[in-house]
Amino acid sequence: MEPPTDPASTALDITLLRTFLEVVDRHGFAPAAERLALTPSAVSGHIKRLEQAAGTLLLARTTRRVALTPAGDTLYAYARNIVDMEREV
Repeated sequence: MEPPTDPASTALDITLLRTFLEVVDRHGFAPAAERLALTPSAVSGHIKRLEQAAGTLLLARTTRRVALTPAGDTLYAYARNIVDMEREV
């Protein structure tokens, strides 16, 4: 995956971070989609946009499971803090 060329595209959208957290916490795209009231396709699009902004894969996907990559593991901790702080404001 190539790094983004537009600096504005590197900003991590809070909606994309929330989607990422739900996919990880619920162990899949379909359960996250149900929780977020989105289609699985929309959730997949959010993750794709987040991975493009990060310039790396965040999730290792198979037909049966979703697992964090090392980069995804790092982002997960930051995303959790960001979303938790945003809720407090």
